[in-house]
Amino acid sequence: MRTALRAGLGALAVLAALSVSDLWAVTERSSRRAGFGVSRLTIPVEACDFIEREGLEGHAFANWDAGSYYAFRFAPKSLPCTTSEGDWNLENLAEYDRVTRLVDPFDGYAERYGIEIAVLMHQSSDTRPLIGDLLENPRWGLAWRDGCAVVFVRREGPNADKVRRLAPEGRLPAAPAAGEGTPGGLWPFGEGARRVEAVRAYRNGSLLALTSEPAQQVFWDRARALWPGYPEAHNNAGVWLASRGDSAAESEFREAVRVAPRYVPARRNLARWMLGRGDEGGAVHELEAGLLAGESADLCVDLAELLVARGDTASIERARGLVGRALKARPGHAGARKLAERLR
Repeated sequence: MRTALRAGLGALAVLAALSVSDLWAVTERSSRRAGFGVSRLTIPVEACDFIEREGLEGHAFANWDAGSYYAFRFAPKSLPCTTSEGDWNLENLAEYDRVTRLVDPFDGYAERYGIEIAVLMHQSSDTRPLIGDLLENPRWGLAWRDGCAVVFVRREGPNADKVRRLAPEGRLPAAPAAGEGTPGGLWPFGEGARRVEAVRAYRNGSLLALTSEPAQQVFWDRARALWPGYPEAHNNAGVWLASRGDSAAESEFREAVRVAPRYVPARRNLARWMLGRGDEGGAVHELEAGLLAGESADLCVDLAELLVARGDTASIERARGLVGRALKARPGHAGARKLAERLR
C-alpha cells in the first residue's frame, strides 16, 4: 500500500514539475505554458477588445475558430455568422465553405446577412484566401491586426465614420512590434514563455506575408532565435528567401524537415526548390523521403506528377499506385482525382 502511495505521489510530483516548469512545451513542441487565463495566440481576444473599444456596430463574419469567442463577447447585440458550437445546417456550412474558398463573393454574403465586421484568425487555413481577397476589396478596410486575428470593417454603413479613421484607404494598420530580448528565466522554467513569443513572432510574420511586407523576415528571424527547432518558422523563412531567389532558402527547408521529418509543407517546398534548380532527381528523392517519414496525399500527388512527366511505362505505373494511395488517404483530394482522370 505504501509503495503504491509513494509511486502515486512520485507521479504527481513529476506532473507538477512538468507543468510548473513548462516542460510540456518542450515535450509537445507546442506553445503551451503553465498558468491561468486565455491564450491570446489561439483566441481573438485583442481583436475583440479592439471592436469593443472602438464601438463597432453590426453583425460579424467570424471564421469557425473565432465565432464562439466572439459570441461570448458580444451576443446578442452582435452575432457571428458561425461558431464551432452553433446549430448549423448543411446549407449554412456550404455557404460558409463557398465564401471562404472564394467561390461566392463575400459582398453578397455580407449583404444577405447584414455583416459589417469580419473577424478572421489568420492562421486558420480557411481564412487566408478570404483575407487576401478582402485586402483587395475597396468596400472593406483592414482596421486591426495582431498575432492571432485581423478585423475588416465595411466602409459604408454604421461604421463609415470610424473606418475612415481606423482604416484610411491605401494605408495598413501599424505592424506588430517584433520584440527584443529573450523572455523567461533559466531553462526549463522560461521555455514555455520563449515558445509563446516564438509562436507570436511566427504568426506576425505570417500576417505580414499576406501583405508582402518585407518586415516579415524580422519575425522569422526572431521566431527561429527563440525556438531553434520551430519547423514552421524555418519553412516560412525559406519561402521568403526563395521568393527572392536566395540560395539560403534550401538550408531553411532542410532544417525544417530535419527537426520535423513529417512536416509536409517544408518537404514539398524543398522539392519545388530543387525542381526549380533543375534537379528533378533530387526533388523525387525528397518526396520519397517524406513518404517514408509518414503518409501524405499531397506528397503522393506531387511525386506522381513528376513521374508522369517522365513518361516511361514504369514511371506511369508507379504514378498510378501513388494516386491510389493519395485517394485512399484523402478520397476528396482534388489533385489526386484530376491526375487519376489523366491516367485512365
